[in-house]
Amino acid sequence: MPFFSRKTFRTFMLELNPVMESIMPGGSASTVVTINPSGREVSTVKLSAGSTPEGGLPTGISVSFSPPLGTPSFTSTMNISTSSKVAPGAYPFLVIAAGEDTKQMVTYTLIVRSEKFVVKKPVEGTSGTTRPRKNRRRISPTRRT
Repeated sequence: MPFFSRKTFRTFMLELNPVMESIMPGGSASTVVTINPSGREVSTVKLSAGSTPEGGLPTGISVSFSPPLGTPSFTSTMNISTSSKVAPGAYPFLVIAAGEDTKQMVTYTLIVRSEKFVVKKPVEGTSGTTRPRKNRRRISPTRRT
């Protein structure tokens, strides 16, 4: 009789909605984090934020989870806040869900804008699109005699 061993991993799925947000310095954003089991029962999953190979979060950006751990299926809210001194740019970071046997990671990107985007309403009676104006009057050279 052959001897063998089997280990069944307790797995889960990690989902973020949305995976990217654009804010002004001093602003904040939130994302829904969902953890669902995809194998054997998982006891507890802990959420955290970590660095990507491109780098981590700069000083002035903080990330927290509410609640920071739970038993699947559960939802958590990831709250991101920035100080007014954060430089504009794109800041990718990892959202990490760690269980007993496995770890799942998803990249989240925070974009800090330098200026507010202004959406102008089109002038009444126009379609809101722009196109070059055609010269309606034809100018011809003056003839001298």
